[in-house]
Amino acid sequence: MRDPQRFRSRLEALKLLEGIERAGDLEQYAPFHLARADMFRRLGRGDEARESYRRALQFASNDQVRRFIEQRLHGADAESRAKGLV
Repeated sequence: MRDPQRFRSRLEALKLLEGIERAGDLEQYAPFHLARADMFRRLGRGDEARESYRRALQFASNDQVRRFIEQRLHGADAESRAKGLV
């Protein structure tokens, strides 16, 4: 069972990230997109999580970061396939 307070906190975090996104200052900063992807994933919004992982991948600063993002993206894809969404 989901904890309503935790769910609410995730939504609040996502709203904060969306406000930052509107400012555009972190558009090319991979960790920003990773934070969004994590919030989407935790909220069960797989399509949006995968899109945020893909955006983060575009701005990965080195191979280690790129591999980390690719692992997360692969995991999100596998999770969606298991749910029959992809």
